[in-house]
Amino acid sequence: MLINLNFVILLISLFLLLSTNYALSDDVIKPEDIIIREGIYYQKFKLKPFTGKAAFFFSNGQPETVNEFQDGYLVSQTFYEESGIKTSFILYSKGKDLLNVADFDKYIKRRYLYYYHENGKLKCRALAWAPNKEYELFESYYFDGNLHITGLVSFTGYGCNPKNAKGFVNYFNHDGSLFIRHTFLNDEIVKYENFIDGKFVEQK
Repeated sequence: MLINLNFVILLISLFLLLSTNYALSDDVIKPEDIIIREGIYYQKFKLKPFTGKAAFFFSNGQPETVNEFQDGYLVSQTFYEESGIKTSFILYSKGKDLLNVADFDKYIKRRYLYYYHENGKLKCRALAWAPNKEYELFESYYFDGNLHITGLVSFTGYGCNPKNAKGFVNYFNHDGSLFIRHTFLNDEIVKYENFIDGKFVEQK
């Protein structure tokens, strides 16, 4: 009896794919399957503190929010758009009972925000260095994905529209060369520097 070799390869590929998907999602559970006892998170009917992920999903099956736990503590949250694009990531201070506090921000260790152009390329991202800090490390990108701006900025809300700045803010051409640097003091520009091909040419 002859067996089509392509058919066998297809069956093996499908088996490996399904096995891999199962392995990747094996530690992802529904949020309602988690309980909290004395500030520690457990999976229902389990005695060991939970390590793994609990996810909320959109109706199309894409993840909406993924909460990650380690040894019974919530350590991070990742948020997505319905299209599957990641919008933000929050890393929490380990050991805090976050479900029983009113102010989540006070336990944020790091916060990453992501915004994207219509073509799917990264538009800007911000990193908050510590809880309740006004200034964040900020990067913005051109529509084609090349770096545009870097600096420490203050956000008034969501989006790629920083309000004030601190220290240096650098502006880059599409080719990656620096063309403007602003130096800020108390949210005021105190020095302008112009560059050509990345080389300093003028100061104001």
